Amino acid sequence: MKIIPIIGLLYLIKIISYHKSKIAISILINGIIFHSYDTKNNTDTLTKILKYYDIICNAFFTIYILYNNHNTFLYAFLGSCNYMLIKYIENDQNYGKYVCSEYIDFLHVLCVQLPLFFGLELAYN
Repeated sequence: MKIIPIIGLLYLIKIISYHKSKIAISILINGIIFHSYDTKNNTDTLTKILKYYDIICNAFFTIYILYNNHNTFLYAFLGSCNYMLIKYIENDQNYGKYVCSEYIDFLHVLCVQLPLFFGLELAYN
């Protein structure tokens, strides 16, 4: 279980309570399920399925929100680019072995989840 990304998902409760967002509810449930099963070195098939399901759902939600609200482009761009950069650092042969998983989790919350959640909240304002 990765607790740091789960704590980062709690920001969605604000969006759910103020805007009654079904997208935020789906992201929260998918995120809790995936990050509850994910561990530091987990190569389990179920975890991989949950990971890719979470990524695909989040990508579709991002595209849907971008299609309907063009003013969220910067947040979607930053969150998506940061996600790819963090995954590159995490999986790189040279850098990955020097970066601990807790640091990657903090980067994921601050650089991926927060910009995307701010964009989601902007879409409802």
